[in-house]
Amino acid sequence: MRFSYFYRGIANHKRMIGELVEARVDCITLNDTCCAFILESPQTVLERVGRDLADAGIRVRALHAPFGREANLSDIREDRRLGTLGRHLSLIGRLPLLGIPILHIHPGADEQQDVYGQDPRRLKEILRRSLTDLVSAAGTAGVTLALENMPASLGSPEELVEIMHWFDSPRLGVLLDTGHAHVRDGVARSFQTVREHLVDFHVHDNSGLRDDHLQPPYGTIDWAAFLSGLAGCPAAEVLTIEALPWGRAGLARMARETEAFFGGRLPSCRIGGRKAIARCPVCGHILLEDPKEPACCC
Repeated sequence: MRFSYFYRGIANHKRMIGELVEARVDCITLNDTCCAFILESPQTVLERVGRDLADAGIRVRALHAPFGREANLSDIREDRRLGTLGRHLSLIGRLPLLGIPILHIHPGADEQQDVYGQDPRRLKEILRRSLTDLVSAAGTAGVTLALENMPASLGSPEELVEIMHWFDSPRLGVLLDTGHAHVRDGVARSFQTVREHLVDFHVHDNSGLRDDHLQPPYGTIDWAAFLSGLAGCPAAEVLTIEALPWGRAGLARMARETEAFFGGRLPSCRIGGRKAIARCPVCGHILLEDPKEPACCC
């Protein structure tokens, strides 16, 4: 199992490469703040960035497209929808210059109140119009679109499966966001619903009450159950961590903790019949049992 980590600073790509090499991270996903640079840079600049990343042994797994009220592919305002669609189409055409194979996209608004009172059938039909153009462009560019489950509004696991059946295209799949699933339908249920359509993951944790984007395992998701369900799932070859480092520890520490946690290499004990991992009582970090790494962040 490999991990991809969200990263936001591509404009100064030389510095980015230095930071990633120092942190021993060789696979990243670019977040939506990188879209402006990708849309505005000349083709030659993007090609150079792509070559430099490849030469440094850094793989860019995906880019997260713009999202929110002003970037909504199911927007009832046609002028805004067309503007958002145009930006998505431009990004799809530019991703091959950077060697990026996947574009993460939201099916609609990211908050329930953005579509309050709207007929869900109308929103899905608007989204269908947007995706028709995007799937066609993705086929031309050789890019895969990953449609994300949402914590509210359009984007339940069942709705995503319905959308997959509209197109039945190898260029459109589902992105399972564990944090969104935990606050809405449950991670296990969501995973089983969309499993056969999965192309990527957003892996992060929370308390089950709100979408906190915590680094695993600092929330309440049952990660053992999640991992046990990944067997035989091709999309699980790489898990994308969509979280900031716990306690502002930095990317390098988050990567080491993530790899140790999901690799089952953390010191643990049994309390009341349940397995528990050890955390430092001072800084709160999970403890590493690696002679080459500090045990915690104190």
